[in-house]
Amino acid sequence: MTQDRAAPPPALSRVVGKLGLFTLSFGGMVGSAWIVILGQWLDQAGPLGAILGLTAAAAVMIVISLAYAELASRMPAAGGEIVY
Repeated sequence: MTQDRAAPPPALSRVVGKLGLFTLSFGGMVGSAWIVILGQWLDQAGPLGAILGLTAAAAVMIVISLAYAELASRMPAAGGEIVY
């Protein structure tokens, strides 16, 4: 009987540098802070203000989504925003 030895797993390469780590951390802080601030704004706006605010945000997101859809059809490459 021969012993079947598995190859050692490949080592992970360090591809995220100091600047990349900073941008990920900063993005995480900003990304979570807007949710907290938005909740306070919607509480102060009342029901009608919340409806208007969320409707305006939906309209902006639709425009952004259409822009991404147009870019994706013109540049069919993997990579997301980095490609655009």
